[in-house]
Amino acid sequence: QAQPCRRPRSRQRKWCGRHIIGPGHEVSTVAYRGWDGIQNGKMLRLNPDGTIPTDNPFFSSTSGKNRAIYSLGLRNPFTFAFNPALSQMFINDVGQNTWEEINDGVAGANYGLPTTEGATTNPSFVSPRYAYNHSSRGVCAITGGAFYSPSTPQFPSDYLNDYFFADYCAGW
Repeated sequence: QAQPCRRPRSRQRKWCGRHIIGPGHEVSTVAYRGWDGIQNGKMLRLNPDGTIPTDNPFFSSTSGKNRAIYSLGLRNPFTFAFNPALSQMFINDVGQNTWEEINDGVAGANYGLPTTEGATTNPSFVSPRYAYNHSSRGVCAITGGAFYSPSTPQFPSDYLNDYFFADYCAGW
């Protein structure tokens, strides 16, 4: 259970006092889910001084830099955003050939790549909160997203804490 956090500044990659890193693009078929020393395709969590938090989900079951892994099974966690009002992180995962995903940033989660992409019923993996297929609307890459949670709202209250995202090819 995430603890309430202070509101991060725009583009800041700090959550509850810890740094979150999405190293990004991975093309290896084993690196997404394994303990191979490759950090790509995973979300990492570090203390501000660069040390690894002892409460990271894989700290006790791995060694070395793999202890920094917060979640895995992603292809390219290109961007991610925090909603401090709800202690929530969304990970925008640029898919391989078929699906773009928005995943809940959950400690210890395995999002399934390379075994699965998009929604899954496999209980070993966490299904995305939202996924969209490349075959529709000329889409190709989720490139950004943000929660609408301003200190002074400018839009109707229905938009508060909603998540807005963009796709590179679709132009939205």
